[in-house]
Amino acid sequence: MGRPLALILSALAGLAAGMLVNLGADLLPNREAVAQAVRCPQCGGHRPQLRWPSLLGFLAARRCTFCGHPLRWRALLVELAMALLWAFGWSRFGPSPRMWLLALHGVLFALIFIIDLEHRLVLNRVILAGTVLSLVASLLWRSPPPGSALLGGATGMVLFLLVALAKPGGMGMGDVKLAALIGLVMGFPGVLTALAAGVVTGGLGSLALLLSRRAQRKSYIPYAPFLVSGAVAGLLQGVPW
Repeated sequence: MGRPLALILSALAGLAAGMLVNLGADLLPNREAVAQAVRCPQCGGHRPQLRWPSLLGFLAARRCTFCGHPLRWRALLVELAMALLWAFGWSRFGPSPRMWLLALHGVLFALIFIIDLEHRLVLNRVILAGTVLSLVASLLWRSPPPGSALLGGATGMVLFLLVALAKPGGMGMGDVKLAALIGLVMGFPGVLTALAAGVVTGGLGSLALLLSRRAQRKSYIPYAPFLVSGAVAGLLQGVPW
C-alpha cells in the first residue's frame, strides 16, 4: 500500500472514530439510548447530520430540518481532529503498536475532554475502559512495560490525591482517577512530563479566563481537558518505552 493511500485511509478511519467520540459524548453523560443519537435535542426530530459523517452533514444541512435549531460545530471539529490525529500517527509510527495505541488512547482522551468540558464530569465508565485498555496494551505489547505502567499509575494517583486533599474543592476525585489513568498510559517517568504539561497548560488557561473575565477566582474550571492534552502531546512526541 502506497504512503499517500495509507494516510488517506488512516484519516478516514479517524473520521469514523470521531463519529464514535461524538456519539459517546452525546449519550454517556445522561445514560441515553443509542436511538437518541439521531434525534434533535431541541425538538426530537431526526438529525440528518448523524445519518452520515458530520462533515457531509454540515454541507447538507447546518440546521435541524424540523425546528431550525443550529447544529453544533463540535461534531465537525472532533471528527476533523481525530482524522488528523490518526493520519499523523500513521505518518510518524507506521503500522506499529505505537500507532494503534495513539489512535485508541486518542479516542478515549477525546471523549474525556469533551464530556468534562460540556458536563463537568469525568465518568468512571470511561476511566475503567481506559484502565483495561492500558493494562492490556502493557501486557501484550509492553507499551509501557507492566512495571513502568503500574509505577506511573501509582505516581499520578498519589500526586493528585495529595493536591486534592491539600485543597478540598479545588480538584475532584475524577481528576485524581484521570491522573492515575494517564500514568498507566505514559508509564514512569513519562507520567511526570505529561502531568506537568497538563498543569502548566491548565494554569495558563485558567489565567487567560480570569484576565478575559470569562471566569471568576471561585469559578469551576474543568481540569481534565488540560490533563488529557498533556497526555496526547506526550503520545504524539513518542514515549521512550
